[in-house]
Amino acid sequence: MKCLIIGAGPAGLSAAETLRKLSDRLEITVVDGERLLYARCQLPGVVAGRLIDDFRPPDFFTRNDIELIAGKRALFLWPDKPQVLLEDGGRLRFQVLLLATGARPRKLEIAGEDLRGVFRLNQYRDALHIARWEAGKAVVFGGGPVGVALAEALRDRGIPQVTLVVKASRLLAGQLDEQGAERVAKALSNRKIAMVFGQNPAQILGNKKVQSVGLEDGREFPADIVTAAKGVRANVSLALRAGTGIKVNPCFETDRKGVFAAGDCTWVRDALSGETVLPGAWSLAVEQGKRAAQGMFWRLRHPEGSWQESDLVPYGEPFTKQYAATIAGVPLVAAGLNTYPGEVQVWDAGRAYRRLVFRGDRLLGAVLMGDIAGAGVYNWLIRKGRELSRREKNALLRGEVFSLMLSGEPEQFCAK
Repeated sequence: MKCLIIGAGPAGLSAAETLRKLSDRLEITVVDGERLLYARCQLPGVVAGRLIDDFRPPDFFTRNDIELIAGKRALFLWPDKPQVLLEDGGRLRFQVLLLATGARPRKLEIAGEDLRGVFRLNQYRDALHIARWEAGKAVVFGGGPVGVALAEALRDRGIPQVTLVVKASRLLAGQLDEQGAERVAKALSNRKIAMVFGQNPAQILGNKKVQSVGLEDGREFPADIVTAAKGVRANVSLALRAGTGIKVNPCFETDRKGVFAAGDCTWVRDALSGETVLPGAWSLAVEQGKRAAQGMFWRLRHPEGSWQESDLVPYGEPFTKQYAATIAGVPLVAAGLNTYPGEVQVWDAGRAYRRLVFRGDRLLGAVLMGDIAGAGVYNWLIRKGRELSRREKNALLRGEVFSLMLSGEPEQFCAK
């Protein structure tokens, strides 16, 4: 029974590991276009000069009897037969297939984007090129998690002048409230990172090599290097060429039997906002990979079966936004819907900052900065929608999460 997985990120490797636990008789092959396997969230660290940590033990593939084909991209999935074409002309057959192809940075779609010295951070080699580029002035487009991390990484690399250009009115607009974003902006300003808000890039100027960037309002900033972090797109080309969509059912199968998808190449519904979004969360990709593997294993045993006949529990874990980082030495966690106009409570005591958003007796969003102890409890409460008493709300605001756990909620309460 042949299982093929395209993509060796968190979803792909989680699926491979789960399949092996389900059976030692499966033939499992993982294909990835890169030779080095790593977590993409580590790429800004590579720009800063830090080494990549293995997110799987070196003997992971041999110990689990999993074939790894690294450094070869999957180019084509036949719509009418179970085969995948690799870039070297090789063909791989499968009985079940998992697309775990992730996402890629969006193009800027402006003049000058192809000049030397303009980069998008997508792969390890991109991080190396950025790190090795000689520059005294850097401009970073995008004030989201990747843009902020890149700005810090460029300062860590020793570039004296770094400017963040952000279309929104504040940093991390999708994750933080205004007061929390102001704290982040102050921390970056203390690191000599300049910020321009309310602007998009209009053009990148230079003669073969970048020399400056022009903004929508006509201002121009000199630059020796430009990095773009303006959102991502799901890698769905394999699925589209095969005539299947990337939307999945609750067991992660696409509209083509035997073809599954998980991770950032899929779309999920945010349980709080109702929006359809790319998950963009490591923990969610891992969980989706596990659930997809269970679906693949069931499909192997029931090639023509209907999911209604299965004993699988459909994936139903509520998804909502979550973000964790350390910015200028300050730990930060944001979860849930922090822009909802509900009951807002703020704790601002020096280094520790907490902002909680409630809808009635349920926690809807949380921002924790400085002191992030018990962050998993806040996240669990947001996803589960557990009703809270006034005493419990006050305990959360003060950061006294362990008193809640002692009141009888217990192991699963702090498990996430």
